[in-house]
Amino acid sequence: MGIIAQRAAATHQDNVLLVSHGAVIWLWLASLGMPMDSAAIGNAAVAHVSYTQGAFRLRSYNDRRFVLAGAERWDNAIMG
Repeated sequence: MGIIAQRAAATHQDNVLLVSHGAVIWLWLASLGMPMDSAAIGNAAVAHVSYTQGAFRLRSYNDRRFVLAGAERWDNAIMG
């Protein structure tokens, strides 16, 4: 992950989207401070990790608000 962050910094990129299997993400987030007893990472969940001065910091994890908001809109469209 450090190589990705270093390349992003070298090319003046402020944001990086990393997509991976849930188990891989869970292990990485746990190494950054996510409680080990946390439930599995949900499908399409978003984690926010920052990289500053050579260190990663976990800001949030397992955020599925956009998924739930989309499901609600879909239900409203179908139900009328």
